[in-house]
Amino acid sequence: MEQIQGITISKLGFVPQKLGDILEYEGPLLSLFIDQENPENHFLYKWVDNDDFYNRWIIVPFSTKDLGLFFNGHLTLRQLFLSKPFCYLIDLDDQLNYHTIQIVATEKLNEDYLPSEKSYYQAEIYSPFAANYHQKLALNTNDLLDNVLKEISALKISQQETTRALNDLLRLQASH
Repeated sequence: MEQIQGITISKLGFVPQKLGDILEYEGPLLSLFIDQENPENHFLYKWVDNDDFYNRWIIVPFSTKDLGLFFNGHLTLRQLFLSKPFCYLIDLDDQLNYHTIQIVATEKLNEDYLPSEKSYYQAEIYSPFAANYHQKLALNTNDLLDNVLKEISALKISQQETTRALNDLLRLQASH
């Protein structure tokens, strides 16, 4: 495997919990994880290399906003990766034991390890999990928008009621 210059660390800075595989071919190629202790923190694991003993993965932290931009075709996987200043590089054995964990500057990654320039989301080549997660993100976004619109509507009603009450007070004051 390619030698990559990075800082070797003893463990990841989060507790990974796999949500599912986004892209597969004879096994996972791109998987979605969250941090068990901070579930709002998301990570993409991209398989990049292997030898007789280990599989190498790149782990990139990202936001649900980033993932939404990817799923909606506004951002390639490559752009998502390169927008992050660092990533983790891990070597795992067949029992998923960590052999090497490094923090690497994303800009220092081997070109072969990066997604292609045209790595846009295409539902037909990604897994059913990816399609379901894309739909879940869209529903969450719609729910969020609905809640914001309800709050705006409630604020308008409250503003109207306040204006009426103030006008009533002004009329009472003027009549005395």
